[in-house]
Amino acid sequence: EVISPSTSSRDAILKRRRYERAGAREFWMVHPVDRMVTVFRLGADGTFDKPVYYDDTGKIEVAAVSGLEVDLALVFPPLPRVVRESPAPYRPRE
Repeated sequence: EVISPSTSSRDAILKRRRYERAGAREFWMVHPVDRMVTVFRLGADGTFDKPVYYDDTGKIEVAAVSGLEVDLALVFPPLPRVVRESPAPYRPRE
């Protein structure tokens, strides 16, 4: 589920409950602005365990598909390179 900033609170509660009730083994909330993923996995009691958080450098093993791993560095676009210029040298007024 890709999270929109305008509906993030709603998505975090309502959609999580829907996926949990449906018995989804995993529920991923992708936060594109924050460049992170929140993963919920279904526990033995039929409810999601505590979430696990991954940043844009993490790799997530997909519990529902054995052997599948998602490299988040390939999911999120590279950050723009920031070039910082040195300030001009100080020159006293004459």
